[in-house]
Amino acid sequence: MSMNQDVRQAVKTVIKEKGLTQEQVAEALGVNRVYVNRMLSGSTSKMPGRWSELLEYLDLRLTVESSKEKP
Repeated sequence: MSMNQDVRQAVKTVIKEKGLTQEQVAEALGVNRVYVNRMLSGSTSKMPGRWSELLEYLDLRLTVESSKEKP
């Protein structure tokens, strides 16, 4: 899986665990359900700002770490 796919899958999992619908998420972000669906499927590239809003809404934080072991 690519990093983008990993992030999308993790977000989908949290949405499901919280019992939210895409419609509810869309309403919270001020967008329509189709847009949320496109974000989660990776079919839109206009999303950095919206991803930040989505992660904040779900109480998530994206952390980036080096994949190389430290000496």
